[in-house]
Amino acid sequence: PLLKQWYQRRVAITAGGAWTKTIKRLMEKCGWKRGELIFHVHKQWGMADSTQLNCLAMGATGIWSGLCAEGAALGHADSVTTVLNLIRLGNTKVQGQFNCQYLRKAARNVTRITTGAPPAPRTPIYGDRAVDTVFGFLFSDPTAQGGFDLCKFFGLEQDIRITTMASPEMILLKLEKVFGKDEKFNLEIATSMKEQILKNAADDKKEKSTDCDSALIPLL
Repeated sequence: PLLKQWYQRRVAITAGGAWTKTIKRLMEKCGWKRGELIFHVHKQWGMADSTQLNCLAMGATGIWSGLCAEGAALGHADSVTTVLNLIRLGNTKVQGQFNCQYLRKAARNVTRITTGAPPAPRTPIYGDRAVDTVFGFLFSDPTAQGGFDLCKFFGLEQDIRITTMASPEMILLKLEKVFGKDEKFNLEIATSMKEQILKNAADDKKEKSTDCDSALIPLL
């Protein structure tokens, strides 16, 4: 196999793809049609995962990476993020090669083993907040247009985070999840709670509304 290690400097993310396509053509031209072209890229400017996917699309046959992003310097484009993006974009072959439903848990375990701490909460795919519902529109509701449902794929229950950005519908769902269904829970009371959350923020009241059951009670 041929390994191409990419350091993102003063080049666009498409440059990696162009180089990959060129190398792949040269390999085939020289009779190396069954050769493996493996890609590896480090993080620095926030484009590593996109670059890795682009190189796979341009002819790379695989990636050299760990389950999680931990590694030298700022880390590297990890295999979990890449594989889940391939699945999200319609690739079905990787699901036959790997136990993909276990990848999130595996990446979290490897991160904890290598660093002594869990992944950063906002880490895509395997961070705590990666499976939260935060806004009441498409950004955090991929199923709204038949898209890929990360929680469903991993067999997880999506948690609803109640913040100033939460919609009344989300607040109603959260009430029913925490306290159970009740005839008193309706969109009217949820809208009133949303108004109180906004008022608390305007009054600089530092109150959490999502972390525990008791946090919702003062808003009722």
